[in-house]
Amino acid sequence: MISLIRITPALFSKYEAGIVEIEKLSFPSPWSSKLFKDETKNPLSTLWVLKESEQIVGYICFWIIKDQIHLLNIAVHPSRRREGFATLMLNKMIQKGIDLGVKEIWLEV
Repeated sequence: MISLIRITPALFSKYEAGIVEIEKLSFPSPWSSKLFKDETKNPLSTLWVLKESEQIVGYICFWIIKDQIHLLNIAVHPSRRREGFATLMLNKMIQKGIDLGVKEIWLEV
């Protein structure tokens, strides 16, 4: 069976449970739900989810500031890692940057 993979803008309130679950499974010091909510209020911030059918597999959060992208957070559910999903999200982010004339990408750690 072929499943549909989509990367779409995330309305955090709709995807909160899935994003927070993946975050907690992925990092020793995970972002809190409040931090995600606050981040999505920032007009510079973009949050996308990667879904397979209707299940959230991963997410990516970044800023675009003038000619720069600042990658803030990216994660894939542990059971779905090593399948190329992070690469798909990064490639989509990079393409958006190219479309907007971005010249640099920064990893915020």
